[in-house]
Amino acid sequence: MKVKKIKVTEFTHRIIIGENENNEKIFDIELIINDMEPAELLGLPGKFYFDLYYFLESIKHENERNFIFSCDCGDPGCGGWDEGILLTVNKDNVNWYIDEKIDGAVELIFPLSLYKSFTDNLKNSLKKVLLKDPEIFFDRGCGEKLSSFNI
Repeated sequence: MKVKKIKVTEFTHRIIIGENENNEKIFDIELIINDMEPAELLGLPGKFYFDLYYFLESIKHENERNFIFSCDCGDPGCGGWDEGILLTVNKDNVNWYIDEKIDGAVELIFPLSLYKSFTDNLKNSLKKVLLKDPEIFFDRGCGEKLSSFNI
């Protein structure tokens, strides 16, 4: 199978704050990779929902498949992610190997320094959100309060 390789030069995030049907404060995170949302980068319609819990855990499970993206309900399988993204790490890069939901396979190649910077910036942004509202929930089916995440 031919693998399309994409060198990542930009990796940022947006935090969106709103309310759920119970009027509880919630937040969501959108990823921006090379100035595009992930689905757009891969040439797919729709949206990939970033899963904060799995992302924060993924570095602990390198060289394994991780559910970095999910459905908006929080169930990766519901969103079509049956196997997840293979995350590999070497001395220079973090790679995401994606071979489901797309035709063929794509490898996103993140320079290690950019990946670490993104992770640090994300955690700092989340700490600021938590300081403003310690009762805020992550907008996925898990119903977890931000304070329950290890940031």
